Amino acid sequence: MIVDAFTHIYPAEYVKYIQRLDRPLPVFFQDAPHFVEAEAKLAEMDRNNIDVQVLALGTPAFDELFGPDQAGGARDAARTANDGIAAVVAKHPDRFVGVATLPLVGPASLDAALDEFDRAVRHLHMKGVQLYTNVAGAPIDRAEFLPLYEKAVEYDLPILLHPTGGQDNPQARDYLLWLTFGWPFETSLAMARLAYSGVLERFPQLKIVTHHLGAFVPHTAERIKGVTCTLERTSGWKLPRPILTYFKQFYGDTAVNGHKPALDSGYEFFGASHILFATDYPFVPVAPTLKSILEWELPEDEKALILGGNARSLFRL
Repeated sequence: MIVDAFTHIYPAEYVKYIQRLDRPLPVFFQDAPHFVEAEAKLAEMDRNNIDVQVLALGTPAFDELFGPDQAGGARDAARTANDGIAAVVAKHPDRFVGVATLPLVGPASLDAALDEFDRAVRHLHMKGVQLYTNVAGAPIDRAEFLPLYEKAVEYDLPILLHPTGGQDNPQARDYLLWLTFGWPFETSLAMARLAYSGVLERFPQLKIVTHHLGAFVPHTAERIKGVTCTLERTSGWKLPRPILTYFKQFYGDTAVNGHKPALDSGYEFFGASHILFATDYPFVPVAPTLKSILEWELPEDEKALILGGNARSLFRL
């Protein structure tokens, strides 16, 4: 079984909701059926022999649509989006898996996010939740967000970590540089904060899938280790285990546009048991990423884990 473990959809009712708010959809959103319609996705899946796609919203994050005092609006938007995804899954239960996005716009929205987490799992039968790499600029390792991780461990379901932000740097606003370099940086930063803050030490069973194969982390592992030694020596700060063991608790997906050196770096860092095949479809075509995995010179049992075995275990399929 081949499972595309991190793809995106904008349910039709959610698109209408955003348009009523007079908010722009992402710059890379296209008015094309495969962003909205399950049938278009199924046709693409069949062309590429993909058995299952995991569906989650793309950007914008809810804190880009609503202010910190608009938790009610974010809650309604999340319910609209998650209901739409659940309806697609209910119609095609053998082909799609749903992941809920939580209505986080600031600390005051935590209760609504926890309620939506419960509703998504218990009533919509979602198989995970999506978080973004910050909440209205606040890092996701802050103490007020710990109940989200407690609940993910309680349900034994994964968190999909999606990048957002990066546009606050004025040098990144031109040429979509916030997308090219800003998003991988935001992912790496969120991973690092979850590791250094002790969140991953506190929740060793937490399962977090990082988009784009852990972003910069696999490529800078030795630098992370070296700088951490300096941090320990100069500040007295220390965690119970070596720093890279925490980073290796994350999972990485293969949404690197089929780039073989990036795949090799991710494999060397995470190992086959912590890599999930994913394409970022429909923002990225399925075929190049799938081809890169099928042609990857790995043991067949490890390739089977990456193509679907790990996802089946993580999402409890």
